Amino acid sequence: MLGGIKGRPVAVRPAVSVTQAFSQAPAAAHRLSRINCALFRIASMGEYKCELVYSLLREKETTVRIARGQQHKGERDELAKAREALERRVEERDAQLLDKDEELFLQLEKVVRLEEECEKLRAEKERFLDLQQKLQAERDAALRQVQSCEIQEPPLERPPLPDPALLWQMRAQAGQSEYQRRNLERARFDAIHQATVIAAEKELLEKENDRLRRELEEERQGIGNFLEDLSEQKNRANQSVAVLEKELSELQVSSQQTAMLNSQFKKAMKHLATCKRKKCSVCSYTKATFGDYADRFRQQRKIFSCIQAPLEDLRQWIRPSSSMDKHSLGSQNESEEAGCSLDNEDLLHSSPTRAPAVSGPSGLSYIDSDESSDSSDAEDEEVLDPRASSKWQITFWFCSLYSSHHPYFS
Repeated sequence: MLGGIKGRPVAVRPAVSVTQAFSQAPAAAHRLSRINCALFRIASMGEYKCELVYSLLREKETTVRIARGQQHKGERDELAKAREALERRVEERDAQLLDKDEELFLQLEKVVRLEEECEKLRAEKERFLDLQQKLQAERDAALRQVQSCEIQEPPLERPPLPDPALLWQMRAQAGQSEYQRRNLERARFDAIHQATVIAAEKELLEKENDRLRRELEEERQGIGNFLEDLSEQKNRANQSVAVLEKELSELQVSSQQTAMLNSQFKKAMKHLATCKRKKCSVCSYTKATFGDYADRFRQQRKIFSCIQAPLEDLRQWIRPSSSMDKHSLGSQNESEEAGCSLDNEDLLHSSPTRAPAVSGPSGLSYIDSDESSDSSDAEDEEVLDPRASSKWQITFWFCSLYSSHHPYFS
């Protein structure tokens, strides 16, 4: 029924009869029975109708063919299932065969190993037998020698008993030696104990030495870092000192220049306050040099705007009331008021810190020179009016008082 090509089973189709096919297909059998009944009726009636018979025969053939096709399909399904089952069984058998082969290989390895061990044991057994035989031969030889000696040599006589005094002396020596032995043993134990203590102390001292060495290294590192920090701080301090010395020198130079400018400014303001000339080179130079500050602050008029009214009242109070004085000193007072107002405003709105830089020493040589100052002072004293000097003193006193109480200057 089954043949195999390369391990695959092949199904051989069996010979199936029509009855078996119809028995497997009940619907086709029922239809075929109906057709047979119809043919039997036609034959019994005696009416032979060829077409009806042919049609019934064709229907019978188709029915048989369908039944056989269904049978073949069922057979194919069964054969496919059987084939799958056989393939599964073959795979299982192959897996079992592989397992058996592996097991057989392991058993063979085990057998080979056991055979090798048996050979080793057999060799050891033979070696032990040889040794046993040798020992037996040696024992026999020794026994024979002993027997021969016993036969040849007579029995030895007992030695005489020692002297009791000698025995007592030997016992005393034995006790003394035991006492010395115990002392030596005790000394040995003491030496071992001292050596153990010394070793422990040595270990502790080594540990302490290592710890102190580490601490010393850490302290050295800390001192090195501290010295490095000190050197860095010293360098920074030296740099800062150099910068401060440089700034100090610059400040000294600027202070000298400021002091020079302040002295020049004071002399110029004093000259402007006391000069009564219409055309004076010193006044013109002073106004040209220090006048831009007064003009600038005169345009703003923010700081001293609050004292303009008191200054006007002060001017009216200082100004002469008589008409004769006005007519006699009209032109002179007008020039004085113009000069004083300009001088006062320059004095109020100018400060030593805002003094401009001097272009050169030749520009103020005639102000700082003793000859020019003496000549100008002499000329001023000749034409100086006492009321003008008192007016300047009062104005300066009022300005200093106001500046001391004003919050801007505090």
